[in-house]
Amino acid sequence: MKSEEESSSIKPWIHISILALAALFFVVPPLLRWWNLPPAVSMENLDCVRLLRTAVSSQNVQHLAGVRRLISKRSADGKMSSQEQSHFDSILKLAESSHWEDADEACIHFEMAQLNRRR
Repeated sequence: MKSEEESSSIKPWIHISILALAALFFVVPPLLRWWNLPPAVSMENLDCVRLLRTAVSSQNVQHLAGVRRLISKRSADGKMSSQEQSHFDSILKLAESSHWEDADEACIHFEMAQLNRRR
């Protein structure tokens, strides 16, 4: 009798453990990827993403300065959200500190994040 009671009390823990592991492997990674996505920029700021990518890929400091001025102007005019500006600034800081490869990779992810996103 005891073995049946012991086995029945173990079964719920096995099911809970399996569900917890499934959540860990199948739910958490997509949530983390979604959480770390760059922001979707407004339609009028998509050109800034392209200009930034061009400046970074060409490693052109003058173009970076131009992109920074454009982003500052759009932010001051209220045409760019603080979240958008923050993301642009983080990539610009990478490029301005000569971390060109990291900035280029960040630009690629930023561009890719604009595909099929709602604004």
